[in-house]
Amino acid sequence: MNLKVFFDESGKGRDDPKLMGSLAIPSNVYDTSPFLDYSLRLRTGEIRFHWKDYSGDSAKRREIISLVELVSRFLDVIKINVILYTSPHSENPNVASLDQEMIYAKLPERVIYGLLRDANYNVQADLFIEESPHYTKYDLATQLKRSLNIQSLYRGEHYYVSACTLMPKGSEIGLETMDLILGIMRNIMRSGDPSSQSKKQSDKNSLILSMLREDDLLLSVLNKVRFFYWNNMQSLQEQSFMDYVMRFAAANSQIYFAPK
Repeated sequence: MNLKVFFDESGKGRDDPKLMGSLAIPSNVYDTSPFLDYSLRLRTGEIRFHWKDYSGDSAKRREIISLVELVSRFLDVIKINVILYTSPHSENPNVASLDQEMIYAKLPERVIYGLLRDANYNVQADLFIEESPHYTKYDLATQLKRSLNIQSLYRGEHYYVSACTLMPKGSEIGLETMDLILGIMRNIMRSGDPSSQSKKQSDKNSLILSMLREDDLLLSVLNKVRFFYWNNMQSLQEQSFMDYVMRFAAANSQIYFAPK
């Protein structure tokens, strides 16, 4: 089986919550319509997705909803992993300066490894990451391919990473999908008093609330996410993201529970 795997992150440094995520789609699904059509439209500039810039524009709203609808149609063959992490710290001053290097040496590998492991059939995976000077600095594409293949050999797994490529922004709908999912999750996790939110934050929350209220498509996508937490621990701890959804609904209860 051939897989396309897309990695992205949202939040760095002191910009909490910090998330890393990966999305796996079978190549025979991704390389045909409608995913192929979406990627072609991205490359020509006909459509553009960037959750960070959304501020209520009706055309962008329709594009975001259409992408959620697309993903929801293929949930039976899609896998999504997300890690919430805190900045590492160490009492040993000799290693404390390696915090950023550790993050990019270990966490992307963990969030992708979980999608590839435990298959009882051979898997060949192509990895895609959006171009960033940060990733170039740590040679992420080369190191990720190497470390995942070493892990496969060490663990006796059945997968092989054949390529890991840094891609320009707006070239692959898989990367835009992962960016959108992480953006929505961060907004939900940052739920608070609606009266203290900026207009852009309020516009994003309004779109999320409408998608949660009007049908189950967004909820089904979020339910598909395997959500993990890392806080200077030896292993990842799996959590339910639905707890954050419940808090988000409660914080916006007047809208969420209003009669339809």
